Amino acid sequence: MDKLDLILEQLQEINSIFSAVRNRVDETDAKMDSVSMDLHKVLGYVTALQDGQERHERLLERLALRSIEQETLLENYQKYKP
Repeated sequence: MDKLDLILEQLQEINSIFSAVRNRVDETDAKMDSVSMDLHKVLGYVTALQDGQERHERLLERLALRSIEQETLLENYQKYKP
């Protein structure tokens, strides 16, 4: 019976270790899910920022063109001004 008791004791220890490992894996999975959700949220913010930046760049281009047009009009006006 000594051998059987030893085997049962080792089996109990293995089960305890396995249970601890499984708990760690579950914790790690939960943390990875949380990180994944945070990453998707950040990616959403980055996409929104990129869209806003593109709109601002287009607006700046239009404003720059208007400014050039107005400067040209002023130069032409000053040329023909008596």
